[in-house]
Amino acid sequence: ILLTVFSQIASVLGLRLWGNLSDRYSNKSIIYLTALIYICCILLWIFVGIYSRALPNLLLLLFLHIMTGISTGGINLALTNIGLKLAPKTDAIVYITVKNMVASFFTALGPILGGLLVDYFATRELQISISWKSPNLQTIAKLIYLHEWNFLFLIAALLAFISLRWLGKVQENGEVSPQLVKRIMKKRFRAGLKESLLVGNIITLHTQLKQIVKRKTNASDNAISDE
Repeated sequence: ILLTVFSQIASVLGLRLWGNLSDRYSNKSIIYLTALIYICCILLWIFVGIYSRALPNLLLLLFLHIMTGISTGGINLALTNIGLKLAPKTDAIVYITVKNMVASFFTALGPILGGLLVDYFATRELQISISWKSPNLQTIAKLIYLHEWNFLFLIAALLAFISLRWLGKVQENGEVSPQLVKRIMKKRFRAGLKESLLVGNIITLHTQLKQIVKRKTNASDNAISDE
């Protein structure tokens, strides 16, 4: 439950960023960026449970839930905007209704197919590991361990890649390339980091000078008392 809360908070906090970029550039670019993040999160779920210790698994789960929340927030926002934007003016209500019905149908169909696939892969597994043997040491490191649910994550990532290829056929007015949005996001992140560091140093400058003067005053008082 706590991980889900972190995911929802990350989704809400990311909406402001994705909303600004969506208004300034295009919804397709936002879908491309957020979908790639979401696909990476799906693939990283394969590595959950590989580690024997609980702390690495918990940290990985926390990271996945936060990044999944950020990416799904951008995906849902961009899909809603592009649906409203491409809807015909005369039959916009019918268009949006049909879109929501199709999305709901496949949303309900997904768990059914997933359950069937879990039953199929219940007795199957794929493991790739590296082993090292020496006179004083013998160890085995797991690289990939696919079983049951992990096969579903791999299939879901492949389906997401296919959907991104189909997204290129959608035409949107004022479309901007995802590469341009990436460069702009990097510049904004660097500028924001530089500004935060500069403003933070200016705000704490008075406190730092006050502490230095106080240390010097205490040192001089101690010297006088020793004499």
